[in-house]
Amino acid sequence: MKKLLITIILSMFSWNSYAETFVCSYINGGSIETIRYQREGNAFMESMAGYDMRFRVPIYDESEEVLALLSKNIPGLGIHSIYIDKKTREYSSTIIRARISNVSHGMCEVIY
Repeated sequence: MKKLLITIILSMFSWNSYAETFVCSYINGGSIETIRYQREGNAFMESMAGYDMRFRVPIYDESEEVLALLSKNIPGLGIHSIYIDKKTREYSSTIIRARISNVSHGMCEVIY
């Protein structure tokens, strides 16, 4: 019984460490845009308020301090990189295309 209880408690802690969601906001053309990054395995699902689309964005690099996501090939868009500083909650997103690039910078909340 003790072993079962310990196993359940430990699995709850490990579940929390993987059930992480970042809700990031930035200003785009005078209005506030919000994007949600929800962990699913070794990737995050990206969704944006007001749109019925989700994109899988693989984890490029992760530590206790930073999270870097990189979508290498988005048809028609180019390369999309996301950087979240886990300590300061700062957020940066960059889309690089053949002719232009788009940079967003804002802040995130973490939901467990």
